[in-house]
Amino acid sequence: MELILVPLILGSYFLPTIIAVQRDHPSSDAIFFLNLLLGITVIGWVVALLWSLLSVGSSGKGGAGRQEGDG
Repeated sequence: MELILVPLILGSYFLPTIIAVQRDHPSSDAIFFLNLLLGITVIGWVVALLWSLLSVGSSGKGGAGRQEGDG
């Protein structure tokens, strides 16, 4: 039973880090440390999860929809 429970708990605890690494997020190291140090709090875990789910390629400066060579 413990052999199944421990990886399940660790996997869910580090879910934000796993998502960030899989998405090749540029801040995946910072997300990992936030998750490691503050993930024990619900707020820290949610912040890390939301950060890992943020759009990786968007800069937030109105460049949405532009492609390379558009201008």
